[in-house]
Amino acid sequence: MEGAPRIALLAGTGIPFVVHGRSDVDISCSYVDVDNFEIFRRLAEVLLDYGHRRIAALNSYRRFRYAAARDAGYRAAMEGRHVPVDPDLVLETAMTEEDGLKLGARLLSLPEPPTAIICGSIFLAKGVYRAAAEAGRTIGKDLSVVAHDDQLRGISAADFAPALTATQQSVEMAGRRLAEILIDRIEGRLAPEPVCEVSRPDLILLGSVGQGKPV
Repeated sequence: MEGAPRIALLAGTGIPFVVHGRSDVDISCSYVDVDNFEIFRRLAEVLLDYGHRRIAALNSYRRFRYAAARDAGYRAAMEGRHVPVDPDLVLETAMTEEDGLKLGARLLSLPEPPTAIICGSIFLAKGVYRAAAEAGRTIGKDLSVVAHDDQLRGISAADFAPALTATQQSVEMAGRRLAEILIDRIEGRLAPEPVCEVSRPDLILLGSVGQGKPV
């Protein structure tokens, strides 16, 4: 799993360190993470609550721990409502606008296209918005779109048209917390035990979600 060689290397040096995100490596270390399982579970639950059943998921590559957790969260939500997961609607990709455009167009061209799409990043969602426009679909009416927003500078879910429903967790704030833990560790203000923090993302419901079509 990603990060394992670096964690093993750092642990062997004895130098204080803290990592962003968890790893499956069997080495005790401090980390700051977001509950990625909960991100996709909550996004899928919102869409299910609105009556959607054909729900696509654009995720990163499942070889990464966070993406595997998100995939599990999506599947848990679907299975909890007894909604089958269509493998044609679950795609792994890079988190870019261009990939969102390409895969959004692919999904919308299916004989039975999804009525809702979960995006692993706000950049993917931006591409899906473009694909929907090119296909003549209205976001929030013909197609619902939700995403995870890392609250990066220069791009905001609230600025989408319509505004994008998203889970939100600031990468900048995570970076600050990582620095605080590392400084405290270096200056001896922490107990020897690792500091392990997992945050639950906020969910902001905006205009990109509408009622699913009757089945």
